[in-house]
Amino acid sequence: SWMHQDKVMPLLVDYLHRKIGVPYDQIVILSNSFQVNKYLDLYAIGSFAKFRGEDRDIEHNNQGYAFVTGASLSF
Repeated sequence: SWMHQDKVMPLLVDYLHRKIGVPYDQIVILSNSFQVNKYLDLYAIGSFAKFRGEDRDIEHNNQGYAFVTGASLSF
């Protein structure tokens, strides 16, 4: 399944760094998965990103949160 943490986490970090421009050292990511039964897995990933610009201008100093959930069915 593509939703396994070892596959999703690098994609999330790469997206935050490459697309949004957040340095790697200013990202906090928490994730977990839970197997409900042999057919259903639940996933949750939460992240916080903060970056500062070269000046105090609000346009260059931002922070944000992201929360992603998912489910995997196995037949």
